[in-house]
Amino acid sequence: MFTEKKYVCGNQWLIDTEYPAYEELLPFLNIDDKFEYSRETTAFGAKQFPLWTEKELSSVYKFKEHRDFTPLDGWDDVLNSIVEWTQAKVLQYRFFHKLQPAISWYVTYEEGGWQGMHTHDENSITQIIYLDPSPHVTPESPAKAAGYGAMYAMMASKDKHKYVTINGFPGRCIIMPGNIYHGVYPVKSVPRRTVVIDYIYKRQ
Repeated sequence: MFTEKKYVCGNQWLIDTEYPAYEELLPFLNIDDKFEYSRETTAFGAKQFPLWTEKELSSVYKFKEHRDFTPLDGWDDVLNSIVEWTQAKVLQYRFFHKLQPAISWYVTYEEGGWQGMHTHDENSITQIIYLDPSPHVTPESPAKAAGYGAMYAMMASKDKHKYVTINGFPGRCIIMPGNIYHGVYPVKSVPRRTVVIDYIYKRQ
C-alpha cells in the first residue's frame, strides 16, 4: 500500500505522491526519432523527446533546437489538468508557489540505461511522472534489487543532508525544486518511461 510522503531538509523539499490521470499521457509518447535529443542531456542508454515548451519561460533551457516542436492535438487539455492538480498539491503542503509550466519532455530507458547526477534550472520546480511498474522489485527480492532503476535525490542544508531513492510504478509522481541534485541508477525493468515537467515559480 503506497503512502504519500513529504521529505524536507532545510529549505529543500520533495513530495512523493501519485498522479491519478497518468494514462492520459500515453498517447503523446509516439514521437518521431528525429526529435530525439539525449545527446544533449545527462541520460545514457536512453532516449529523450520534447513534449512541449513555452518559448519565453523556457529561454534559459539548453534544449533550444526543440523550442518549435508542435505537440499533438489534445496536449493543452492534458497539461492544464496536470498543472491544476500540481498547483493544488504544492499548496496542500504549504509551499506557496505560483507555478507556470515552462518545458516538458519524456525519457524512455533501455535496460542498463541511467541518468547522471544533475539539477534543473535554479528557479524551477520539477515534476516526474512514472508510467511503468518496476517488476524486479518484489517482497522476495533482495534489498539491493530496489536500487536498479531507482531515482535518487540528494537534499542538503548547512548542517543536514537527506538521501532519497524512489522506484517507479504507474502514476507515481515526484515534485521537488529543480536545484536538488538527482539522477537514475542503471535500469533493470523495461519499459521504464517518465514524463518530466519543469515549472518556473514565484512565491504567492
